[in-house]
Amino acid sequence: DLLAALVEADSGDEVWIAEGTYYPTTGTDRNISFVLKDGISLYGGFMGTELTKEEREIDSKTGLFVHSTRLSGNIRNIDNLTDNSFTIIYADRILSPTILSGLHIVEGYAGNNSNDLQRNGGAMYIDSCFNLKIEQSIFSQNFCRFRGGAVYIVDSELSFENCHFFADSSRDDGGAIAMAFSNPTFKNCLFKENGARDDGGVFYIED
Repeated sequence: DLLAALVEADSGDEVWIAEGTYYPTTGTDRNISFVLKDGISLYGGFMGTELTKEEREIDSKTGLFVHSTRLSGNIRNIDNLTDNSFTIIYADRILSPTILSGLHIVEGYAGNNSNDLQRNGGAMYIDSCFNLKIEQSIFSQNFCRFRGGAVYIVDSELSFENCHFFADSSRDDGGAIAMAFSNPTFKNCLFKENGARDDGGVFYIED
């Protein structure tokens, strides 16, 4: 149970997650997210028999892990995305080294008109994080009402490496990524079929 593992983990721990689909809640409350804790790294892409992270099988063509660990916001009607979790992962004040690796973050729906945490960053909302690295992960089919279909970043410095952003969208700005007062870096990342109705089909940077 990923929810229980996050509660029990202490700074410096690693949580290894086997292939499968995981939800931020066992109920239907759209406000509940997987909340990252400072210094606790999450590693997906395991079949379940590995003894080291290096044993995870990688697809030679995509550079991503063969065994999919999905963090899904589809907590209610599986055929209706508009009732999904507002934000799948919430990260606040990550100051110690923290890694997210081998995750497929899918179908977050930040569709509220007013509340900041409910209308920005369908997959991730990142606030005041300065030691966060996201690698070999996929963000797909996430939506927001305002900014950052996949990820909204505010007052943060972090890195994305070998990540794929596919079919994420925004009702307003930043189909894949929106940021304010932040300095993220991107290395070997792929962006495909992301879109926004107003500005920044892929990126939107707030003044």
